[in-house]
Amino acid sequence: MITIRPHKLTHPEYAGPEEKRDTSYDVVILGAGPNGLCAAAYLAKAGLKVLVLEKRCEAGGGLATEEVTVAPHIHNTHSIYHLMVNYAPVYQDFHLAEKYNLKYVHPELQFALPLSDGKSVRIYTDVDRTCASFAQFSKKDAEAYREIHHKFKKYLDLFIAPATYVVPIAGPLQA
Repeated sequence: MITIRPHKLTHPEYAGPEEKRDTSYDVVILGAGPNGLCAAAYLAKAGLKVLVLEKRCEAGGGLATEEVTVAPHIHNTHSIYHLMVNYAPVYQDFHLAEKYNLKYVHPELQFALPLSDGKSVRIYTDVDRTCASFAQFSKKDAEAYREIHHKFKKYLDLFIAPATYVVPIAGPLQA
């Protein structure tokens, strides 16, 4: 069982009279971001009673998408590392795609840096389009990006991706 509760001190709607709550848990996790939620899910699957506390009104942490500037522009306010999310075992271990139709969307335009002269540098999922974006400023940089991308992709496929999430080897703990 997992209970997720916003912190009452930071959320006035939860600051009313205390209702009768079960306060016995095997594990308390601070933060309902992706890591906290994954840890809670695995612990609950192992049969522990888990409480997840989050200071914001919503779970998601680095996966939260919200309007922080002018509507209708939405932002991933702390979205920094989603390049290898498909390798995360939690998706398969909890059958998230099958049970909840969870799909991780990879937009063609990954991000952009708008400049004051109206131009922008754009990073796409397509290497050729990214290189074309770089080439408007420097053909040499565009070719360097292509070369680095191909080298990194080879290492990603051969080593980094398979080594990112591996089952730990049981053995004695050492201090």
